[in-house]
Amino acid sequence: DALAARGLDAAETARIEALEPRLAQYDPRAQTGQAVTSRDRAPYIVGMVLAFVLWSAVMGVANMLLTGVIEEKSNKILDSLLTSASPLQILIGKLMGVAAVSFTLFGVWALLGGSTLSLFGGGQSGFGAEVASAALDPGLLGAFLLMFLGGYLIYGALFLALGSLCDTLQESQSLLGPVFFVLTLPILLVGPAFQNPSAPLIVGASWFPLFTPFVMMMRAPSGLSFADFAGPMVLLAVTVAVVLVLAARVFHAGVVNQASAASFRRRLFAKKSG
Repeated sequence: DALAARGLDAAETARIEALEPRLAQYDPRAQTGQAVTSRDRAPYIVGMVLAFVLWSAVMGVANMLLTGVIEEKSNKILDSLLTSASPLQILIGKLMGVAAVSFTLFGVWALLGGSTLSLFGGGQSGFGAEVASAALDPGLLGAFLLMFLGGYLIYGALFLALGSLCDTLQESQSLLGPVFFVLTLPILLVGPAFQNPSAPLIVGASWFPLFTPFVMMMRAPSGLSFADFAGPMVLLAVTVAVVLVLAARVFHAGVVNQASAASFRRRLFAKKSG
């Protein structure tokens, strides 16, 4: 009716109403206005998958450290270790030992996965081959190892420190609640990061050190500039150093001074109220 009121006849109105616009995505990095292809999408899909694998690996390894230190403390094994090593040496030894095991496993998985992808994807074409090619990209794999190291050192040290204050896993839950909450937030950014890895929300989240390993893994396929990559990495490295120092102090208090989760909460709230 609105079109007819403007003087269009019925045939022209029907033609306009029958139009179906065609939507296409274009690669902003392309200089010739090329449409986005499966080759362009594949690295982003692999990046999101690697971000989730990274999150799962950090979560699993940190929980393993937590369980181990609680069991050693309750069984008095830590008391025996303290006769031959300092708390700082024990903390660093645990982090380095589990890190070595983790990187060894990653190496085995990468070798098996790379061989499988090369075997089944090398002679094929199509989207599967594009994903296989992106998964074997040395840049993405190198970024994964670097992000795992940063995330592992932060959360591994936190879990070790908090575990040293607890005698049972149930007791640790009250302390780990905020840590688990922070850990779940980066997963909520997977969807927005896949749609636009350069969105202000995603870029801002990559500068938050507790999110940096996971969000930077999501952004890695987008072709980051040196400043976009180096800035969050420097901040992450500084945060790792600070967390390790603070974790060493808490770990010392837990294994030497027998500080408990309750005393830790009391001191924390006392400082806040003071």
